[in-house]
Amino acid sequence: MERWEAAIQDYEMLLRERPGDEEVARALFEAQLQLKMLRGEDIKDLKFGSNLVSISSNDRFRHYVTSPGKAYLAASVTQFH
Repeated sequence: MERWEAAIQDYEMLLRERPGDEEVARALFEAQLQLKMLRGEDIKDLKFGSNLVSISSNDRFRHYVTSPGKAYLAASVTQFH
């Protein structure tokens, strides 16, 4: 799991540097799918391009919303307990 988490962080950083790069976005999506599968999460309805971002901690959320390059995103936040 740690390798997928590190890969996701790397792809997120790369996507911030190259917004709109579909190859990087697709690689990020695939890494997120792999991590979700390892965690036993349901992935059957997830599709590339759905703009779903799963953030599992407050620190990652703060990092994600304050990072440069996120201005092109429209945000909708949902919290589940």
